Amino acid sequence: MMLSMNSQLPTRRVFRWVAAALTLSAVVATDAAAAKRWKKSSSERGIVVHTREGAGGNLPEFRGTVTIAASVWELLAILDDLNSVCEWTKRCAANREVKRIGFAKRIFYNRQGATWPFADRDALMMGVVSGVEKGEDIHLKFAKIKDPAHPPVPGVVRMPQINGAYRLRRLGPKRTHVTFRVRAHPGGWVPDWAASWVAKRIPIDTLAGLRRQVKRTRGRYKKFLDKWDPARRTKKPPTGPQPSPPPAAGAPRAGS
Repeated sequence: MMLSMNSQLPTRRVFRWVAAALTLSAVVATDAAAAKRWKKSSSERGIVVHTREGAGGNLPEFRGTVTIAASVWELLAILDDLNSVCEWTKRCAANREVKRIGFAKRIFYNRQGATWPFADRDALMMGVVSGVEKGEDIHLKFAKIKDPAHPPVPGVVRMPQINGAYRLRRLGPKRTHVTFRVRAHPGGWVPDWAASWVAKRIPIDTLAGLRRQVKRTRGRYKKFLDKWDPARRTKKPPTGPQPSPPPAAGAPRAGS
């Protein structure tokens, strides 16, 4: 059946409307994606901080990056020692391992201290490690969990949401690029200026503390490094009786 010219006009209008709607949708999607892009907020002592829209409330999601003169295994040993985290992280009121589920998974409790008039924040979290087999790109991810055995602490705000990660990317035998990222809803009342300050200071203070901890703890994690660092495993001294070296040229042999 043939269409007349008049019957084609509504169809053209529909095509134009559809095209306009698709264009508008694309613009809205682009604007939404742009709003979630990382924006550089500060740089200090070789640590670069980026922020973007957060998980709720007024706390931006933040990410800090730095290159540290240490192997991925030295850094992993420090991060694996959950009971010593408060040694090198500022405003850490408590951090302890609650349960270890093999090497790659553990439950831990963290509490961040705050000065008056703000309340401390805490969370029970699950941490998962991946990429250890190759040791080139290791991820340590953590996220809040709920457990009736660990109810909220009176006077402390249990954060409604928190997740994040450390990423250790090997650049060389003694050089590692570290990324630290956190996305959280702090809960309770936090003024805008305080939320902005937290998003800038925590990644800087945390990564600077991790860098200092490498120097402070050299020798502390020998057992961990002997087990996981391939370079140390290949350098283990031989055990058992060893053959005597051949005599030097011209030296008398035993029994001669």
